Amino acid sequence: MGMQRLLATLGIAVSILLGNTVESFDHPEQQHCLCEDLILPSGYPCSQYTIQTKDGLLLGLQRVSSFSSLRFGFDGERGPPVLLLHGLFTAGDAWFINSPDQSLGFVLADHGFDVWVGNVRGTRWSQGVPCFILHHFWGWSRQDLAMYNLAEMINYIYSATNSKVFVLGHSQGEMSFVAFTQPEIAEKVEAATLVLAKGLRQLNHKRTRYRGTTPTLLPHNVLARAENKARGPTSSSLQPQQSSRKQFQDLAMALLFVIGYVVIIFEEYLAFNKSGVGLLMAVSLWVIRSIGAPSTDIAVSELSHASAEVSEIVFFLLVAMTIVEIVDAHQGFKLVTDNITTRKPCLLLWVIGFVTFFLSSVLDSLASTIIMISLLRKLVPPSEYRKILGAVVVIAANSGGAWSPIGAVTTTMLWMHGQISALQTVKGLFVPSVISLAVPLVLMSLTSGVHGKGQNSPDVIASKQIAPRGLLVSSVSLGALILVPVFSALTGLSPYMGMLLGLGVLWILTDAIHYGESERQKLKVPQALSRIDIQGALFFLGILLSVSSLDAAGILRKIANYFDAHVPSGELIASAIGLISAVIDNVPLVAATMGMYDISCFPQDSDFWQLIALCASTGGSILIIGSAAGVAFMGMEKVNFIWYLRKVSGFALAGYAAGIAAYLISAS
Repeated sequence: MGMQRLLATLGIAVSILLGNTVESFDHPEQQHCLCEDLILPSGYPCSQYTIQTKDGLLLGLQRVSSFSSLRFGFDGERGPPVLLLHGLFTAGDAWFINSPDQSLGFVLADHGFDVWVGNVRGTRWSQGVPCFILHHFWGWSRQDLAMYNLAEMINYIYSATNSKVFVLGHSQGEMSFVAFTQPEIAEKVEAATLVLAKGLRQLNHKRTRYRGTTPTLLPHNVLARAENKARGPTSSSLQPQQSSRKQFQDLAMALLFVIGYVVIIFEEYLAFNKSGVGLLMAVSLWVIRSIGAPSTDIAVSELSHASAEVSEIVFFLLVAMTIVEIVDAHQGFKLVTDNITTRKPCLLLWVIGFVTFFLSSVLDSLASTIIMISLLRKLVPPSEYRKILGAVVVIAANSGGAWSPIGAVTTTMLWMHGQISALQTVKGLFVPSVISLAVPLVLMSLTSGVHGKGQNSPDVIASKQIAPRGLLVSSVSLGALILVPVFSALTGLSPYMGMLLGLGVLWILTDAIHYGESERQKLKVPQALSRIDIQGALFFLGILLSVSSLDAAGILRKIANYFDAHVPSGELIASAIGLISAVIDNVPLVAATMGMYDISCFPQDSDFWQLIALCASTGGSILIIGSAAGVAFMGMEKVNFIWYLRKVSGFALAGYAAGIAAYLISAS
């Protein structure tokens, strides 16, 4: 005991004499958060926790993740928890002091692990101590570190994740095996990998007397890759090169995205089709990412992960368009158009808006937009007025999805991850969502483009007689769309699988009811597939792949972290995220926000999370490419960016601000 204290004292003295390079020990009043000092600036989401040991001391514990992780099958969820334990005279920052591709903590996060960083008592990140036990703060032994510090860390991580913990210990950290003598702790540890001065020793619980069950060790290939990266060249001469390459990659990708974005904006004047530009931009961005990534394998895995997510959305789009075409072929929209008898432009504006609003609360905003734009084509001839009605559909679809857990994708994400609850979200966001739609409708009703058309407009296109058994086909189609959220909730499968199920049922149904009717081949699915807008779907694919490349490179994380560091309040952060979502896809922005702010910082249904749900959805209406609904409208009606910016963006921005104000007033 005396020798250990002497070594600790000598170590601290040497550290001070050498300028305290690692800064593992510090005065409490000089402490900073490890997340803020080192991890967040590197572009990785990080959360800070404080836990109390059985003998009353306070320990710092950090949780690190990465949204560009390979995830190894943990799609949309955190991977297995890994606890990193530092060595003698160091602290948790020892796992992050090199560049991200040279630091084990970052490498494990990038590979999908849920990384937890432990800090023993007395280090820079664990100096908290109640005043009544200050006299024995330094009165500890190595056994105390294991029996108290590690035990409490494992208990906390197990409670937070409900998963057994993998333990990685270095030097002093390998003493943690003492904690495994406690059966209640050992049963919460999946495996331990402890690094000594003489090499690597793995403790497999099947071979130890402390437990009788067999754990699953960390994936060997992941550990090997992580160790190779972590033990690679660490000289200061290499780190500027790594940083310089990363900066060049980020700059090149940002410039290319901006250039492609500008070309899409001025498509009408440059005569370049936006679908071709979007695809070219997506491929170019991923090529740059593959060059700048730590390895080609990582870039390929990132692309595979992004492609899987993007493909789900594109499949959803294609199937939804096909179902709409089937209903259209059977004149199913006549059931709706015949019930919209008004010929007053202002009244029709409001009717279309609120029909879309409530439809998008049951369906997602994308499917609602496709259905309503298709309806408008049957209701109003091509004109400036129809474009305005289409813009109303976009605003209404985004506003209607904000207050429903099964509406907007971002609201669903927050609901499924526990940041918001269904009932409280409906109660808290319904009125602000209505106001975010009503304000643009009032302003647009006063414009000459609507109010000045006169009482005889619009001229409704006469629709054909509903096809035989068209009511049956339309009813099944609507049921298929409405039941998609139910199917997803019951099976846990992606919503596009529910859409495919509905299309399969419709395919068999139309084949059966039109069997032998050669003159009605156009009513079957193969003919409907030939009429869908493939060009619009490819444009959607290019935009989503482009955004996913920025996410993989960490650029979106940096934007989110910048606002976290420079914006003083949660309300302003939520509002800023909504404005950014008008330019950049809101899904990765909301995902980054969920990683940056733990539920312990902002509890479930707090104003912050409710505002994120409202702003991320309604903010996408400000620009036409800010939401899936806007992109679908852009493709289906051939509306360009400039027209929407001039005619609609101001109204959408006013509604966005009014919705936020309404929520803040009601919350206060």
